[in-house]
Amino acid sequence: MLRTRKRIGAALLAAALVFSQLGATAYAVESPAGTGLCEHHPAHDAVCGYVEAIPGHDCEHEHTPECYTDELTCGMDEDVEQTATGSDAGHTHTDGCYQLDCQHEHDADCGYIEAVPGTLCGYVCEVCAGVPDMDSGKEEPTISGNDLTAPKKPGTETGEPKGAAVITVTAFDELTEAVKHQAVPAGTTLDDLNLPATLGASGYIVADDTDPEPEAITVTGVTWEPDRPWDETAEQGGYTFTPVLPAGYELADAVELPEIAVKIGAADVTLDLQGGVLTVEFNDNGTGGTSSADNDMKTAIDTALSGNDKATVTTIRLTGSVTEITGWNWRYLLERYSYNSDWNSLTALDLSGMTNLEAIRNDTKGFGGQATKLTTLTLPDGVTEIGDSAFDGCRGLTLSTLPVGVTQIGASAFSRCTGITLSELPDGVTEIGASAFYGCTGITLTSLPDGVTEI
Repeated sequence: MLRTRKRIGAALLAAALVFSQLGATAYAVESPAGTGLCEHHPAHDAVCGYVEAIPGHDCEHEHTPECYTDELTCGMDEDVEQTATGSDAGHTHTDGCYQLDCQHEHDADCGYIEAVPGTLCGYVCEVCAGVPDMDSGKEEPTISGNDLTAPKKPGTETGEPKGAAVITVTAFDELTEAVKHQAVPAGTTLDDLNLPATLGASGYIVADDTDPEPEAITVTGVTWEPDRPWDETAEQGGYTFTPVLPAGYELADAVELPEIAVKIGAADVTLDLQGGVLTVEFNDNGTGGTSSADNDMKTAIDTALSGNDKATVTTIRLTGSVTEITGWNWRYLLERYSYNSDWNSLTALDLSGMTNLEAIRNDTKGFGGQATKLTTLTLPDGVTEIGDSAFDGCRGLTLSTLPVGVTQIGASAFSRCTGITLSELPDGVTEIGASAFYGCTGITLTSLPDGVTEI
């Protein structure tokens, strides 16, 4: 008996293209950077980056007649009873006699949950690894004790005499927390700020006939510049100061200058945390950062938090002039919404104050599936690119519309966001990356914008 089959309409096929870009889910492989816990690192924290794996759950969908095609695979002639060898039993076709072509998509009823891989602990213990350390009781290797100072330059104040020696700085000593993050009352002058005129560092004198090794040095004559003119009359605000080194010093590759963050506000008033909303000023995306411990977003959030209890924050509201948030800057922000973070009340992210923001993306190829605390998202109207893995795995996120200016939706941008309920995409969308909406069971798209040229 011929079986009738339901056929999917052309409009639904278009929408299905978005969901069918399943591919092979790839996770960033973390190189084994450490051995985990030890007496010097007794518990995992945000700096080490350890994330426990989340087990998945198999799909419990049971095939129905609609899951099979009309193509017989049992080898028996249709509508003709066959007598089994050595038996009088006849053959009747069942579902198992037909080619399986199940179109089921995972949903709440089938119970499918994709497993989320964990992240290895990135802590490297210098004591346990055998690296000399002052606190370990191991002896430090001796150095020459050469007290390097900037060479004096005869002649002009600003000129660099031909052939004069230059000190290459290979690292700066860590500033104390009291110096790195300062909160001062309105009316404070520049002279009243704690801006050190000397910096501890390591470096060497550049010379053609030697193989230099860094030694401890002291850089004197340091001045500091704010990221914008200092306003003594401001009632509140934030500034970032960077040092200006005197002539005779240069930075080795990848060495960054230290920074001092200064917040202006009355001593008894919390400026950046009001009613559970933490306002974070973010003005420099830079290269996107290098790790969870080294990125500009971390500096901005730490400055805004400045001694307040993160457990009471319900919303992070970003302001600032950047045009994009990428790499570790974006990943560090999302990590605050991780299921195992200690930001216990955090559920909302408000980007509406970032009027210049055009693009967000997670270039680190990691952390997907863990920002499950994020439920409420407000995007600025000017966003045009929601890039690769921007909200991958934000299962709690509820979102019904996208800004009208969006033109690009990157690979896995909303993958596994089961709470979003988009019924249409902005008319200007031209690119949709692979698995952009994989597993988004709440989406009810029936067509794609006419301008889509790449899926």
